[in-house]
Amino acid sequence: MSGRVWLSMRPGLDFNNCSLQYLICFSLFLPLSLSYHSSLTPCPSLCTCYPSPPTASCQSHNLSRVPSPLPGLARRVFLQNNQISELGPGLFSPLTSVLWLFSNRISRLRPGAFQGLEYLEELDLGNNPSLPPLQPDTFSGLNSLRSLHLYRCHIHRLPADLFRGLHSLRYLYLQHNRLTGLPDGLFRDLSNLTQLFLHGNLLHSLPAGSFFGLANLDRLLLHSNRLVSVSPAAFRGLSSLTILFLFNNSLPSLPGDSLRSLPSLQFLRLNGNPWHCDCSCRSLWGWFRSSPEISSSPVLCASPPALRGRDLRSLEERDLRFCTSHIPPPTGNLSSLSFSPKPSSFYRGQPAPADGEVREWEDMIEEGTDDGDIENGASDSRGLGITLLVALFVWDVNTNL
Repeated sequence: MSGRVWLSMRPGLDFNNCSLQYLICFSLFLPLSLSYHSSLTPCPSLCTCYPSPPTASCQSHNLSRVPSPLPGLARRVFLQNNQISELGPGLFSPLTSVLWLFSNRISRLRPGAFQGLEYLEELDLGNNPSLPPLQPDTFSGLNSLRSLHLYRCHIHRLPADLFRGLHSLRYLYLQHNRLTGLPDGLFRDLSNLTQLFLHGNLLHSLPAGSFFGLANLDRLLLHSNRLVSVSPAAFRGLSSLTILFLFNNSLPSLPGDSLRSLPSLQFLRLNGNPWHCDCSCRSLWGWFRSSPEISSSPVLCASPPALRGRDLRSLEERDLRFCTSHIPPPTGNLSSLSFSPKPSSFYRGQPAPADGEVREWEDMIEEGTDDGDIENGASDSRGLGITLLVALFVWDVNTNL
């Protein structure tokens, strides 16, 4: 199709009059011409391309590099399960909205690798264990990004400015890395984040303000770390949090004040910690007495010997008679389990490719052992299903009480 025919299809444009309005016509014609020619880019030989939605599916072909050029109008690019080792600028179309690069061998991210991807909504770099240290500007300019996957990348530290400007981010997957701490202000620009996955790291403490900026966070998964202490102000500002997992850590106690700052909390899982049921746990015991509506797993005492195996939630005042701090009177039956879920909505990703390829994922959490990975491909909802959570807690309580 010539430029003349292409432009004649656009109302109000007359290519024959360009001699009178050269600059205006040229400025209109050039982007249209480039867009048209980019749409003619053939599908790479080892890829399968689909027209609706525009997709380049190149996964599982043992590729060592990103095929070039990719179709310029492709909005979804699937490159997972290959041997790609390097990413640089200009490899992906500015129109790309979904980019899957998980399970490769990425060991080099050249500056500007994701530059210009202003429409990118989902980026999955998970399961790249050789991923190089992330720089403060690695994700700069990804203003439309809603879902970022960095699980199983052997990440030891995160720059404090890594997520700066990612105001659209809803889902952040950082599980199963080597993180020992979180820099101050890491999440300050993520006011729209709803789900944060930090389980399976090496976190040992949560200082005050660890999650500053996460006003809309709904669920926070911190299980299977090495936590030994939590500041009373660690969860301050998480007014929307409904789900908190802290099981399988090394917590001997947890300040009740840390939970009093969570007015929306509905699910709390604390099992698998060595609870020392003395005065240090009295504030947590008091919080349970004043919050009987919270759905919680058992909180079994590991010490002192006289209370070993007892559930902290069911202890009586006389069991903590040597502690003098004020404890509010109970307001309900601590053995009851009630749940009034808030309406939840999950970000829905793009549909599977036209050949029926389905990207399956697991979101199970096993009792008393390790967590379940919510990773390796969730093209629809990347969050925990609320029905599954209800079933887990009911089963957990019924089998452990």
